[in-house]
Amino acid sequence: MEPIVFMTSVPTFYMKGEISREGNFVKFKLPNTLFMVIPLGASSENIPITQISAVGVRSFFKLSYFLLGLLAAFIGFAFLFELFLLGLIILLAGVTLVLSAPQCYLVTDLTSGRVMTISFTVFDRAKAAQAESMINALISERIDDTNVRTHTDRAIDGNKEQTDRIIDAINNIKK
Repeated sequence: MEPIVFMTSVPTFYMKGEISREGNFVKFKLPNTLFMVIPLGASSENIPITQISAVGVRSFFKLSYFLLGLLAAFIGFAFLFELFLLGLIILLAGVTLVLSAPQCYLVTDLTSGRVMTISFTVFDRAKAAQAESMINALISERIDDTNVRTHTDRAIDGNKEQTDRIIDAINNIKK
């Protein structure tokens, strides 16, 4: 399985998060930042597949980010002609807020009751859906591996065929 690499926020587009499988574990590697801009390394966590109970993708639109971003962009644009550097900074902050308004999260519920929420940019929404389906497939595979009824039914079906062959052989000997 290939790792899924994604952006966690618009201002830190150059810092990537990663979700991958390592044996019976799902590995989450996420960048750490200060003030959403300054990189501070990354955090990594390996979670056993058996400890994941549910995975889902949630998308929504933060109206407050959008409106505040529009206001900042207009103020920054107005300052551009008088105080260029300050206007440019405010304009970039406003545009960043507007781009951050549509949000997407991969929500992973663990059997311990802990909920992991991983932020994706709106541009990587398809990767969030891909991560969700990958983790759900791993959960399904694990459930199938530990389902005693399925294995018992398979063993019974295999034994039935073998028993039928033995009975046919005995009947052929008697004739």
